Amino acid sequence: MLIISTLSTLCLLAVLDPAYSIINGERVQWNRHGYLVKVFSREANSNLVTSCSGSVISASLVLTSPQCLLNSTTDERFSEVAVSVPTFRRPRTLRAEVANITDSWALLKIPTLSAKDLCPPNPAPKRVAQLNVRLSLLRSSLINIDVSALSKRKCWLTAFTTTTNASAFVKQDDVRMIELDTLRPSEDSTSEALRYKSAVVGNRSACWDDAGAAVMCHLNEFGDVQVGIFQTLTVDPREVADNETLHSIRECARGQSMNFAMIVNDQHLVSAIEKHDLPAFAEVYRRCRFGDD
Repeated sequence: MLIISTLSTLCLLAVLDPAYSIINGERVQWNRHGYLVKVFSREANSNLVTSCSGSVISASLVLTSPQCLLNSTTDERFSEVAVSVPTFRRPRTLRAEVANITDSWALLKIPTLSAKDLCPPNPAPKRVAQLNVRLSLLRSSLINIDVSALSKRKCWLTAFTTTTNASAFVKQDDVRMIELDTLRPSEDSTSEALRYKSAVVGNRSACWDDAGAAVMCHLNEFGDVQVGIFQTLTVDPREVADNETLHSIRECARGQSMNFAMIVNDQHLVSAIEKHDLPAFAEVYRRCRFGDD
């Protein structure tokens, strides 16, 4: 993951390593995929910060990968987290707290964003990733999706492009989208963690710092819905040269498949949203008119 030097959690400065992000994607405008955010995390009093992606799912909740919050060496959770969100003028970086974390996803709480800004009038795209949830007066209701049917749907992943240094990544708004090949069940799935994968085609792939990026699919009954989270990349170790550094961009260029944690039909996630943000969640769904089919 990207490593940068800081004065504080919210003041990101100099550069040590490049950012290994999406490669060979189609360039798109960030404000048309405004749910996409950058997630930065570090240990207290450390000047080393890691970067990931995430998605805004309500006015005060961001969904990302648990990998973004764990030190890969010690497996300990980072104590300080910040989220950079797009705004009309320039990205804003906000402190975040870990509200809930599982093996599949992590839920971050941020200062409440304006529901009006997240849900601009049509035809402007919404700046919230919609889930397969509908609201009643007192709670949210998970509408089950036939996961096997996702293999027949158009699905894509949006993230930031690779940059040669970290300071450029902090400030950049160069966003790329790749259309995913057929989503298929992964051998890593368990009864508690649903995993899917998609083959890398035409060398179009997410990379290490895209962990946490939303997997979106178009569903007839909902429109565009977040169905999963990019976790990691499968690379044939026989194709990696001995002198290549671990998690290099060359590895991403040799990726075989992208691996995702699926969040559709995850009642635990819905319960966590209800616990930490039901009023703001409901307000965003009302303003964005999610469910007005």
